[in-house]
Amino acid sequence: MTSSQTRPKSPSQKRGGGADPEQTRKALTDAAFDSLRYDGFRGTTARAIAARSGSNQATIYYHFGGMEPLLLEALKQSSDRRLDRYREVLDGTAVKTDLAGLLDALERLYEEDVKSGHMAVLAQMMGRVTTTDDISDALNSIIDPWISFVEDQIREVASKYPAGALVPARDLSDLLLSVVTGLELRNSVDGGADRAQRLFRLARLLLPLIES
Repeated sequence: MTSSQTRPKSPSQKRGGGADPEQTRKALTDAAFDSLRYDGFRGTTARAIAARSGSNQATIYYHFGGMEPLLLEALKQSSDRRLDRYREVLDGTAVKTDLAGLLDALERLYEEDVKSGHMAVLAQMMGRVTTTDDISDALNSIIDPWISFVEDQIREVASKYPAGALVPARDLSDLLLSVVTGLELRNSVDGGADRAQRLFRLARLLLPLIES
């Protein structure tokens, strides 16, 4: 475990019946996220989340109806935060006038994804996708806004090139996100950490062909 992955300390006080509901929900989603990030799906139990959040196990079922909705909500909140961050950086026109600059921005954003723990949590939840249809549907609802966002970025960049209208932006967006999530699943198996950097290096090697 690196210094950037130091486990947060668990609260010492239990949240009882008088606790603020919104604060309790936030404490539970934060604890669920950290449990997935640091302990993996197997170590993310109701007891572990309750201990980490300073709550009783019963509050998980009271506020979320069960573990699965809580874990999905923790991932969704992280996904929404990260998507807002991508929009903040990439919605400016300057970064998209130059493909090399766009790649630099994407690499920095991806590094933020990893540092925040978002990619680790996404990989843990993706690893459970075969368990129930409900998880698959919920994960798709979390990923779909990313596909639409990346599709819009591809269309905007492609419009600057003569054959840009021929680029299958939706298909390319879906494939790119599949590659990214696949990298994280692979990294979670063998602990690899440089696959994304290798992918960005490969993309930079291909830039002259795209821009010619």
